[in-house]
Amino acid sequence: MTVEFCGESFPVARKSHRCDECGHEIAKGERYSYWTGKTDGQVGTWKSHVDCREAVLKLNKLHGSRDGDEWLILSDLELDDREWLCEHFPAVAARVGWSIYDWQEPRLCNGAFFGSGSHYVWQVPR
Repeated sequence: MTVEFCGESFPVARKSHRCDECGHEIAKGERYSYWTGKTDGQVGTWKSHVDCREAVLKLNKLHGSRDGDEWLILSDLELDDREWLCEHFPAVAARVGWSIYDWQEPRLCNGAFFGSGSHYVWQVPR
């Protein structure tokens, strides 16, 4: 991977944007991370919530990821990484809808009991 140039700034949004990390809105007036660069001949940009960017940077540092194919983003996180995110960046975890309870307790569907006197509970996978 060849990085020709890159830079990051933290402007205040003049309009609504979509976070490239979590997929949720960056609201007008909110400070966000704006990364731009040229890698392997391709120019690209990346916008994210400041806390999403901080979480991903710390997570990649924890994993020893430097760049390229090893770089993790929020949508790639494994179960252990999600637990870490919930513990260290609860606002980011909440924004993407993750809770530590999602994998510690079974989630039951509303119609879990079928028929009168049924003793079966169906777990709904997440």
